[in-house]
Amino acid sequence: MKDTKIKICGVNDIDIAKYIYNINLDYLGLVFCTNSVRNIEIDIAKDICSLERKETKNVALFMDSEKNFIKNIIKEVNVDIIQFHGMEKDSFCSQFDKPFIKAVSYQNKELLLNLDQHYPNAYAFIVDSHQEGEMGGTGTTFQEKNLSFSSKKPILVAGGINSTNVINVVKTYNPYGIDVSSGVESSKGIKSIKLIKELVEIIKNE
Repeated sequence: MKDTKIKICGVNDIDIAKYIYNINLDYLGLVFCTNSVRNIEIDIAKDICSLERKETKNVALFMDSEKNFIKNIIKEVNVDIIQFHGMEKDSFCSQFDKPFIKAVSYQNKELLLNLDQHYPNAYAFIVDSHQEGEMGGTGTTFQEKNLSFSSKKPILVAGGINSTNVINVVKTYNPYGIDVSSGVESSKGIKSIKLIKELVEIIKNE
């Protein structure tokens, strides 16, 4: 489990970002969706992404956003990867000259078995408990032990992951990584260094 990649999504506080960078987690997610409680202002995002970091990759999350809005964000903010959380097609996701991650609902069984055919240009996938076209970070978990997904690309799993269930999630699905948001929050939209530390220690020490 210690090799499991960790993505903390919905970061909108510079002190949380500093902690994530200092412990060198794999991915830091910034949400650019105005209808999300985790939405980040562009100036704060710029400040976060200008901080010194080692290997952590900054991920900008969008959901069915206009092309020009996305272009403006990635021009202003130093992000490494784009994550699409809506109904975007591969042709749309591929036009921004950045690697992209596509989030897919676990309920879309046909798509899960044909990820590479639908998104041949994806850098990675996130299998989430969200409904297709809905924002993640709800805390809803999926319990299907027979869940099947097929891709030659890295796959992260998401959906209500926290320190109490992360071992079971990783052992059940053996993913490339986990994507965590609400599971490391002290209240909705507010990340907790204490909860992040607990989660990371469980993964690295298992």
